[in-house]
Amino acid sequence: MRTPPCESGARENEVGKSVTDEKQGSTSRQRSSKNSDPFFATTLERGLRVLAAFGPDDAWLSNSEISSRTGMPRSSVSRLTNTLVQLGYLGLNESGAYRVGSQVLSVAYPLLARFKIRQIARPFMRDFAVRAGGNVSIAMSNDLNAIMLDVTRSDDTALPDYISDIGFSVPLYRTAIGRAILSLKSPEERAALHQRTLETAPHLADGKGEADQGVEDCKTDGFCFASSWRAETLAVAAPLLRTADGECLALVCAVPAFRTNENEMRGDVGPRLVSLAARIRALANGV
Repeated sequence: MRTPPCESGARENEVGKSVTDEKQGSTSRQRSSKNSDPFFATTLERGLRVLAAFGPDDAWLSNSEISSRTGMPRSSVSRLTNTLVQLGYLGLNESGAYRVGSQVLSVAYPLLARFKIRQIARPFMRDFAVRAGGNVSIAMSNDLNAIMLDVTRSDDTALPDYISDIGFSVPLYRTAIGRAILSLKSPEERAALHQRTLETAPHLADGKGEADQGVEDCKTDGFCFASSWRAETLAVAAPLLRTADGECLALVCAVPAFRTNENEMRGDVGPRLVSLAARIRALANGV
């Protein structure tokens, strides 16, 4: 792993399904099967879209609900869900509704295991979270989103119950963690990402201005601040590193708004997060 080059390169999940809808808009519903690649497996893509239709607040979804979220015919969804149940990727209840199955977790584990930095960073993240009175996460880029690789939080019953967890995704453009990740990407990569945003998730494109400012803040101050994603949370994020194969990782600290303010986050928490990122990079060098 190498340190983040200057130019190389939590609103947390809203109660209900607003974030689920926004996530689907950028990753599943609008990324249809229109692909000219002769080796593109459309059936596989549709099956993965079914899995991507589920959000963190969805206990069970019917075929009709999955059809609505993916834009696929209900008959197609029925065949796909039946197959996914047989393979263990979906569970089925007596009412004919589905939920994500345990096989999905087994598929995700090799990715998590690849990032040894999680184990290195966790005790330091934990100490930071306790001192800040919030949560600290590592996230990586995933197309138009940032997806959480690890999350630690202080043992505080006053913390909101919407704090993110491993696997939770947020838009790059609209979050501090997303903007810190963008700062690790090259101008060409950011331009390509914006074009993809315009084509597949135009509802996110209006966040580009704030995202560009966040990128500049990361270059000048080492971190960026955001409060617009969820009003109850203030967040600062710092770029962590860009791996040899181009994956971009960043750190974020999110604190309930009743506990802090923008001045404290910018003046104290942000600079300390930059120091934490530098310490983790040094320890992870060569891992």
